[in-house]
Amino acid sequence: MKKVLLVVLVLLIVACTPQVTVTPEVTVTLTPIVETQPTATASDETDIEEENLLMSDEEMIAKMVADFAKGKTEFPTDLNQEQYTAFMEELLRALETGEVVDLADLNEANLIQLSEALTNQLNSARDKNPAVYNGEAVIDPETGKLLNYDGSPDKSEVIEMYWSYAGRDEQGNVKMRNGEEVITIQNSAGIENWEEIYTDPKDPRIKWPTNIANGQTVSPAQILMGSDRPNPVVLRMAVPIGETIGEVFVEGYGKASGIRLMILEDDGSGNIIFGRELVVVGSPVIRLYESGKNTESVTAGAVIDDYSDFWKNLEQYATYYMAIPKDQNSVYNRGYNGKLEKYTGLIHGQEAFDVVSGENSNDKDILLLAIGYLMKR
Repeated sequence: MKKVLLVVLVLLIVACTPQVTVTPEVTVTLTPIVETQPTATASDETDIEEENLLMSDEEMIAKMVADFAKGKTEFPTDLNQEQYTAFMEELLRALETGEVVDLADLNEANLIQLSEALTNQLNSARDKNPAVYNGEAVIDPETGKLLNYDGSPDKSEVIEMYWSYAGRDEQGNVKMRNGEEVITIQNSAGIENWEEIYTDPKDPRIKWPTNIANGQTVSPAQILMGSDRPNPVVLRMAVPIGETIGEVFVEGYGKASGIRLMILEDDGSGNIIFGRELVVVGSPVIRLYESGKNTESVTAGAVIDDYSDFWKNLEQYATYYMAIPKDQNSVYNRGYNGKLEKYTGLIHGQEAFDVVSGENSNDKDILLLAIGYLMKR
């Protein structure tokens, strides 16, 4: 999990209204849960009470976080706004520094609760921030299509960008939640770092396609990663989540097809924090490959039809390696002979690449990436 992401989240939590049940009539005493041993004496209990009285509010919150991290208590739901903000701030600080909280120490129920709390805050903080082109067209959250925009942002026009972790199935595949929708990500078991950026075209951890042409030593998917390429790609894992083909307007070109994907954020050991929805277009050609298979790629152009072989072969809710050209601006300038300048609520070009590669942060806007291929894991 990248430090810069957690710094942004700490600032976010302080500013947001918590998604918790607040009971003003009840006075909440922040007394940490203490495991009572069978051999405890009255003297022991007195010592514990005296220790609690000597704790400051900050120490109490830190103790609550430590107990939650060790699975001794559930995620608190009976705190007032000030207490909840302090708890979340301390929890995220502890995650960032590694001093107290290690996601590997959380039980499954607490990890799910933590993810739900974070995604609720992140989606709430986006408020009325739709993805709008030139003040006249908005990307529809349901279909991804461009619809007429009246100039007044509405919550119904805002994409619920963040997904929460919802556990795993019996095979260890990841489940993610967005509102009432829960999906299971195919072939997602055993992944230790969803945020990793793959730069080595011979990385032994990846089962590369075996369709190697005469005179070549590696597959076309690997060739596109080569440092000798004019615009080499890097890989990051992503999941298709759109049942329909969307639209993106590129100035100087026109409408290109947009595909909804989700990237996952984790702690580097496979413990999922949340998912983030984004939109991709071809660069302008886009291909499908399959790991370990000796099959030709399925290719599409900038505009993809829903009856095309590409769309029929793209598996929703499966794990893919997403190939991202390093020079995003060059894709639009040379590939599309166009540009992207008039969007709000959506970032693109090098700004988007820097976010997805972990070099920068932006937790409010939809990411738009041009990609070269998707290779099924």
